[in-house]
Amino acid sequence: MTQDLFDNHKAAEACEARKASEPDLCHPTSGELLEEGEATKLLHGSDRRDTEFLRGWPRHGATCYTLAPIERRRKFKASHFKHFLSLFLVVAFTSPSFAGKPTSETKLKALKQKLNIQDMDIIDNCVDDTCSRKALDRLFRALSSDGSAEVTPKILHLGDSHLAADYISGKIRSILQEKFGKAGRGFTHSDQRARYGGRRLKRAEKHWKKKRHVDLHRKRLDFGFSGISLESKSRKSKVSYRLESTDSRVTIYFQPRKKGGKLSVLVDGKKVGTLDTATESGRVTQTFTWKKRAKVLTLRALGPRVTIYGLSFETGVSGIFFDSLGPVGADAKLYTEFGKKSFNAHLRAYKPGLIILMVGGNDAMKVRKGWTDLKKVEDDHRNIIQNLRNEHPQTDCMIWSPMDAGKRRGKKILSRPKISEVAAIQARVAKEMGCAYWDLYAFMGGEGSVARWSKAGVMNKDLIHPKRAAADLIGQAFSDAFFRAYKSR
Repeated sequence: MTQDLFDNHKAAEACEARKASEPDLCHPTSGELLEEGEATKLLHGSDRRDTEFLRGWPRHGATCYTLAPIERRRKFKASHFKHFLSLFLVVAFTSPSFAGKPTSETKLKALKQKLNIQDMDIIDNCVDDTCSRKALDRLFRALSSDGSAEVTPKILHLGDSHLAADYISGKIRSILQEKFGKAGRGFTHSDQRARYGGRRLKRAEKHWKKKRHVDLHRKRLDFGFSGISLESKSRKSKVSYRLESTDSRVTIYFQPRKKGGKLSVLVDGKKVGTLDTATESGRVTQTFTWKKRAKVLTLRALGPRVTIYGLSFETGVSGIFFDSLGPVGADAKLYTEFGKKSFNAHLRAYKPGLIILMVGGNDAMKVRKGWTDLKKVEDDHRNIIQNLRNEHPQTDCMIWSPMDAGKRRGKKILSRPKISEVAAIQARVAKEMGCAYWDLYAFMGGEGSVARWSKAGVMNKDLIHPKRAAADLIGQAFSDAFFRAYKSR
């Protein structure tokens, strides 16, 4: 399962915030398994002013805690129990699972044959009318012809819950780094747990204030580009991260402020430096190094007002980074609603050579619900790319279409509507705005393909998220397409 579906320390942990006038389905994993149009609303769990029901709900991977509208002053009614039972059945049996070891190459070949799928090439669109350059030219030039990296290019994969546990992106990273050099695990958000694709081990929870962009009604607040922040409350604020034997440095992404606090950086208990966030220089990162192999990185606040967004774990060896972020419930609009100053400042510090955008499933869900329309979905995609063009001209772009997703109708599995329309929009935006495009939807087999993948046993019960084998197959397929495009130069 993704980290956010397990890490329910508070009711807000796995719920996506929506406008007050909209039903909050939190995530299609649970919400869309309720009949579309049903009056039941799942409320953003952290809004405790209007909610009482399900407080203290046990943490068993539940996607959401709270039902609405159930106000403090209302007494429990039989209808509330009915809604509670509906939610219980959803969260108990439909959360996505990514458990398991990486799939062997032999099994992936067999799975590809069983699903009867074909290779899907990357469409490397021209960046202008004269086709003076294609979308991937600059990235490929940064990689030498013998497969080693002359520099250390960074690819940032921005998506939704399909990337939350780093399975698709983790597979891609392992393949690309085997070819181009192992620069390191790279960027993870500040609270991404080691069991779910990140590095975080222990955190003194009551001494840190955790915020997620998706939980705060999508206000334009500062989150860097990670969408998650940890802010220290006192000198007791401490968090630890796992180190690999090849790690030799870490870059911390933080929020600078006039009265920011400090924290000590320790490697295996030995101090290697101090991070001072009280700076007006515009600096948003600081790098710390060590020489000997180590196992644990510890950040210990020296007081309140230290806010960290993410960490990049690096080997110091030239190669390639392939990093990913997958907020649960993310759609294209979410990436237009970050605080722009913070988002762009951290992205400039990160210096990506390529940004891949992988959303669409939740956009299609919002269209089905009537919360948005296809024109607005297209505008959201264009706004993301235009911001990159304006603020990050050295960064190129790629768009992935969403996966096919299904819904049961009796014994049949039917594809959810509007996904093909969103995929068509993404292909058009990529072509018109000079981004590369990889059609994951077509790779699966297009409309109806989710039924075939489910029959093969590689989709979760929600018929939205792939199991580990399918995630590895997608990662392998994209990596193969990347190499074909690279070798064609």
